[in-house]
Parts: sequence; structure tokens; C-alpha cells
Amino acid sequence: MQATAPTLFVVSGDPATRTNAASQARKLTIRHRVFLSAGDFLNGYDLLWSGCLLLDLHPATNDGLDFLRRLSSRGNTLPVICVGVSIDVATAVQAMRLGALTVLGVSADDVQLADAVRRACAFDQRQRDDRARRGRLRQRIQFLTPRERKVAESIVTGKPGRVVAEELNVSQAEVDRLWSEACKTLEVGSAKDLSLLAAHMQTCIYAWETGRSFPGHTPLDASDGTISAAHADAAGDATGGDAHSRAESLLE
Repeated sequence: MQATAPTLFVVSGDPATRTNAASQARKLTIRHRVFLSAGDFLNGYDLLWSGCLLLDLHPATNDGLDFLRRLSSRGNTLPVICVGVSIDVATAVQAMRLGALTVLGVSADDVQLADAVRRACAFDQRQRDDRARRGRLRQRIQFLTPRERKVAESIVTGKPGRVVAEELNVSQAEVDRLWSEACKTLEVGSAKDLSLLAAHMQTCIYAWETGRSFPGHTPLDASDGTISAAHADAAGDATGGDAHSRAESLLE
């Protein structure tokens, strides 16, 4: 199934916030949809939606944080931008731990908002591209021979070819041939594809050996290949430091 066109989804009861968001969407030439409440959004929510979500956060009620929890429980992958005139550091920290990609405080201007939306939409597209690559990779792995798969597992996890040759009791030339055939079958033609293959193999090996998911990683062979917003934020947008320091820098 195909994702929808990139859209700025706005959840806010504040007319000024909705108007400003609509203006930014027009400047960025993307669609926008407005929801007056979190309930309205959740009632119509579709995992195929793409783009990003702009959430008007109100620390006094905690409704926004509860919404983020409910959204995460549904497997949301839309990057979330939280905005609000009274967001404190503690609330920003909680929001980011619940998966928010960016938190903008009262000092944020239209340029910062537009930049946040642009980056969030680009991040969403990268996530979708990566999930598509993982899906294709999972399908191709099934066509490897047992020997090709063993060589691929060993090489992408860092073992030198000579060590692999010794373990399989074959020549170095045979290992090279098996690796070449595996790459053709997997259509591994870039560093990005190779890194995804390595992550997939690492996850599978750990699961086979322990019966558990690899710590700190979302299994890449999940049926839908999705990654939670919290995992995506930590993996793809972290700028260094913990959530508290990041929240402070965003709200300055």
C-alpha cells in the first residue's frame, strides 16, 4: 500500500496556531489537515499518513502527553513537532521521551517553525525509504543458499574473510565467491544497503541465540517493518546529549 501525499497534520484548539500552521504549509507547498482535538485525530488516524504532526502542547492539562502515549501505542511513525506558549523543560523532556522530534517554545518564530516542518517531513520520507529497503531486503534474504547466508552473516558482523574461510573449512576464494553471489541476490549496491543488512543480520543472530530481541533495537523482521517514533528520534535526529539538555537547547 502506498503512503499518502506529505501532509502537515495539525492538532490544536487554538485558532492562531491553526492559521499559522496553514500559512507555513502553503509556503512549503504541502497539504495540511486540521483537527480540533486529539480525539478527532485518533479517530481518523491512518498508518499510511505521511508528513508530520504539529501538536499544540498544554503542560497544565497533560492532554498532549497522554495523546503522545496513545499515538505511540498505535505504532505511529509520523514525526511530531510540539508547540506551545508555556512549555517548560520538564514537559519538553517528557514529550521527547514519548517520541516528539522537536519541541518549539514561545520564542520560536515562523522561520523556525517552517524549518522544523521541513526537516520533519524529510525525516519521515527517510524513515519510509528505509522501511521499504528493509522490506525488500527481508524478501531477498530468503533466496540465499545456506552457505551464502552464513558467509553474509559473518562478513557483515565484522569477521575477516580468512576467519570465515577457516570456520567453513573452505578457501578464501570460495568465501569471496559466496559473498559476491550473496550481494548479487540481495542487490546490495550501497553503503546504506550494507548497513541495513548488517543491522538485520545482527538482530536475527541475537534472536536465534537468545530467543529475545536485540537490546536497543527494533526487530527489522517485524511484520510491518515499522520503527516507533521514539526509536526514530533517538537514532536519526539526536544532536548529542540527553533529552534534558536537548530540551533546554530547543526552548532557549
